[in-house]
Amino acid sequence: MTPIISSAEVLGPYIMERRYTNAAFNRAGDFIASRGDEWLQLIKTDFQSWNARFSKEFGIMAEWRNLHAMPLKAVSALLSSEATNIDGAPIVVERLKRYLSIRSKLQRFPVTNLTTIQDIAGCRAVVQDVRHAYELRDRIVQRFGSRSDGPQIVPKWCRDYIAEPKPDGYRSIHEVAKFYSLDPSVSHCNDLRVEIQIRSRMQHAWAMAVETASAVTNQALKSGDGEALWKRFFFLVAEIMAFNEGTQNVFANKEEHFNARREASGLATQLRVVNLLSGMQHVLESYSTFEGKGGNDLYLLELHAQNREIGYMGYGKEDFKKASEEYAEKEQANRNNEDIHIVLVTAESLSDLKSAYPSFFLNSVGFIDLINEQVFGS
Repeated sequence: MTPIISSAEVLGPYIMERRYTNAAFNRAGDFIASRGDEWLQLIKTDFQSWNARFSKEFGIMAEWRNLHAMPLKAVSALLSSEATNIDGAPIVVERLKRYLSIRSKLQRFPVTNLTTIQDIAGCRAVVQDVRHAYELRDRIVQRFGSRSDGPQIVPKWCRDYIAEPKPDGYRSIHEVAKFYSLDPSVSHCNDLRVEIQIRSRMQHAWAMAVETASAVTNQALKSGDGEALWKRFFFLVAEIMAFNEGTQNVFANKEEHFNARREASGLATQLRVVNLLSGMQHVLESYSTFEGKGGNDLYLLELHAQNREIGYMGYGKEDFKKASEEYAEKEQANRNNEDIHIVLVTAESLSDLKSAYPSFFLNSVGFIDLINEQVFGS
């Protein structure tokens, strides 16, 4: 069996030093999430000291996030290999969780600590259809479960949101791998978790459209908040798509499916969904800047949603440390501005990047094609 740590040349740039204990990481998480009396007292009495303390704790949080880079790269490489064997042309990308998303999760779940968040590191495979998604899931579980030196799937943390969709209609397979290696040079990364998402192309188009709509309408639709009509529209479209993919849905018969299409069509017209989502891409293309060159491994994306502007910088894998530092600097500088979306991601090409993260480019062409076909019937 080939060991999971197969090449120092490939993984070496992503191996980060561990300088803090879990307790220190969790204290940092509490502080950046505005938890506890200490945070409140300090911001009331001495803002300058609070700001300095925030910068320190933010840096510790960022170090915890960066520790996951090597396990993420190792898991993603296996996911990409298996996905390519099954699908031929999958989209596989990886990302380290955004600060605002980390803060939001810690605030929404008070008993959660920074070190127990299971999706600090995440990779995603988008395959052709649901059959391929389940086949990939089975192969990943089998491959990860058959090695003594490498990541292990942890069943209690895994969720099949295709069989049991979320209330808003979200569908995907989520597996969680716990990293393990016998190599002493990376043993400090043992037990770090990497979330694996596996979706069909249709499910991915829906999820990215929700993110795009959230950005351009300034709503938190992805978190289950937002206007009732928008939430109803996306729920109906998710169920219609599931019906057409032959997976779990709410319709008891074809008549209910037909009525849902009619309601979704009316909502799409009322909300001007097609005009809103399609118009954003054309506006953004005029205000897009890219620094870097072809063949980059890492991309730092910065979307100003309301201004319809995006900038993205490309880095080689040898520059991960520099990229992660600039990621943290940009996040901290914009830490209270939820209109600015910043994320560091890995993709095999700029084309894959745009396919995997169309929401960052305000691109909903794939989703619009689907609703024209499945909702409007054109």
